[in-house]
Amino acid sequence: MFNPFLFKGFEPSHEFSQASNLVLSAALELAPRDAISFGYISKSKSDFRGHLEICSSHGVFSAFAAAGDPETVLSKLRARILKQLKRWKRSSFPPIPAARPAGAAFA
Repeated sequence: MFNPFLFKGFEPSHEFSQASNLVLSAALELAPRDAISFGYISKSKSDFRGHLEICSSHGVFSAFAAAGDPETVLSKLRARILKQLKRWKRSSFPPIPAARPAGAAFA
């Protein structure tokens, strides 16, 4: 289930808000079907901090990041959560061996 990104301590531009929700939506596309999401970016006195979490019956995928600007935080969150989701996909759905051509000899 998609829940929009939350922003605390600052008002994001319309474009950044859309980009954040696109990152979350893309991550959910790779996640298990029953996944729910949560994401936020907050402004502190010295930097921006973010958290992106996807929960499902197959586990919890979670990423944290901090940086001097929200765009870098979003980029780090995206990379970290996608790395986890891709690792889960590889372990859950191993590649199918290529079929032998008809008439190929068995070794």
